[in-house]
Amino acid sequence: MSASLPLDVWLLVCEELTASRDFDALYNFSRVSRTMANFALPSLYSIYELASASADDASIVGKRKLAILWRAIILSSSGKTAFPYCLWMQNLKLGDFKELLSDIAPNSNLRQHFFQGDMASYEMMLQSTTANVATRRNRPRLDFPGIITKVGNAITLYVKEAADRDNRTVALTHLEGQSIPLDVLPRWTSRLATLMSLHIQDGSVIGEEVAKSIRDNCPRFRELRCFYCNGPTVDKDLAAFFRTIPPNSLKVFSVSSQNHMGKESLAALSLHSSSLRKLGLSGLQSSAFEHLGSLRECVSLESLELEANRGIAMEWESTYSESFADTVAWLSACTSLTSLKLWHVECASSLLKLVLKAPKLRLASLDLNLIDDNDEFYASLGKQTTLDGFYLRSNDVMLDAASPQHAQFIQSVCKLENLRVLDIMQTTITDNDLHSLAVALTNLEELSFDGDVMGDSILSSILLMRNLKNININASTNFTVKGLLQFIDTAGEMHGSNYGLTFFIMNQALDAQIFPDELQYLTNHAHATFGGQIDISHPEEEHESDFSD
Repeated sequence: MSASLPLDVWLLVCEELTASRDFDALYNFSRVSRTMANFALPSLYSIYELASASADDASIVGKRKLAILWRAIILSSSGKTAFPYCLWMQNLKLGDFKELLSDIAPNSNLRQHFFQGDMASYEMMLQSTTANVATRRNRPRLDFPGIITKVGNAITLYVKEAADRDNRTVALTHLEGQSIPLDVLPRWTSRLATLMSLHIQDGSVIGEEVAKSIRDNCPRFRELRCFYCNGPTVDKDLAAFFRTIPPNSLKVFSVSSQNHMGKESLAALSLHSSSLRKLGLSGLQSSAFEHLGSLRECVSLESLELEANRGIAMEWESTYSESFADTVAWLSACTSLTSLKLWHVECASSLLKLVLKAPKLRLASLDLNLIDDNDEFYASLGKQTTLDGFYLRSNDVMLDAASPQHAQFIQSVCKLENLRVLDIMQTTITDNDLHSLAVALTNLEELSFDGDVMGDSILSSILLMRNLKNININASTNFTVKGLLQFIDTAGEMHGSNYGLTFFIMNQALDAQIFPDELQYLTNHAHATFGGQIDISHPEEEHESDFSD
């Protein structure tokens, strides 16, 4: 079959499979013949990290598949394989490799196969101490950090030598690791001339030395992501990093957890104000909010995420009024900003009441977890008519449907006619609120909400949302089988407008219990009628079991 088509066609097939991220198809394609392998293997190893998603990781088959891939990659760095697999990798994901080692370690067959032959030197053991003895099966414990460092060193050295000595093409653009030693990381980055992004768990190793290595050797470097940046010198070290790499070169920076950034690092980050497109800062301390206004020149942002450390108590607007005012001016001037996320930020609603009214701000996504209450925020929300997705969690009194703020909130949301996703899972809405939303938001595809007690009467409102694909109802409900059957039949008569709708009823009252055989019938009927699904939970039943004998 492979000979019946020109090789150019097979090359196009490989490119299409790679673009669609179809690891399994490429894997099977590479086994057809050596000629096909020459086409498929470079593409296969360029997306090798998807192997973990293409098989059941809990199975021995899935673990063996990953082990074979990593063994081939590592051996190729010493020229012991038929193909230079490690030159085809785009992502060196050492965090994934650590997970593989965790799977290999307790399995004698996998461990023996992985470390046999030329891989024997990589089977490094921890030195025995009173706190570190052999495993329950009397096998010495693997030295994960030592093995990972040895693997990273071998691959980065081979990549550099192949590029420098043999002028070979190198695909590696991304480096990811959980804990890369401080003295090792600059050496690795100095070898990767094609490096564009660095993802690391412990951001405390990021400093001037790494920055010098990147500045001198990685002209295409654009992205730094850290899981946490914790430690007494983090603010100073990150500042040195931002100042040392070329100005206006960083496009993406994020910290996902603990974060000790402050005055120095925020000021230095502003040196990339023209280039920075995505910024995510979680775990922020009060010292960061004191100096957040230092970023006011970063007006080219397209995506911004700010999340405060939940342990801080700070009235941002009054305590650091200058920084608060600068942040309002900063966000209002971000005319390219399309995605904004604010979680657990003090005075966020006071900030938003001003920012959302900015005439040139056109958001597509707004994700909020509010801990304060400013009435004017609800009116300002209606100004962002370009929103495609709105997500809200709040401790505010507007969760009470009887409050005056609630009416303003519903009115503003109804103005967001472009919404496709509305997630107000903690917001109590009434039957009338739902009807108003259904009439106004005709483009909705996903809807989540809470309420007091709801039943069959709301199903007619749900049917008005012709594009709806997913609905999650957290309210206490008393739907009936008859009402749901009528809903399914009516949806089916609409000729596919709600095709594939998934209906999650999360809090059905026990006194209106829908029994398993009834639920199965409803689910089968929904699937046959419009390709949909109905899922019903009875939390009260679970609570009752807690007190049973």
